[in-house]
Amino acid sequence: MPAGGVGGLLATLEQAGLGEITQSWVDTGPNQSVSPDQLHSAFGEDQAQAMSNQAGLTPRDFLIQLSQHLPA
Repeated sequence: MPAGGVGGLLATLEQAGLGEITQSWVDTGPNQSVSPDQLHSAFGEDQAQAMSNQAGLTPRDFLIQLSQHLPA
């Protein structure tokens, strides 16, 4: 994950233009979904590759799983 744990992750996504989505995860009400492609754009190729390597997954599989778990 980006530096700073969950806070760093949220900051990275917000800086990538996904602030409305991430805000839905911490506010009351329904959580908006995020796509693997949105996450890839937010992290960039190098960061997506590094995180997927740490998880032992391909970058695509990692981003798919992350997109499913983040809104939860």
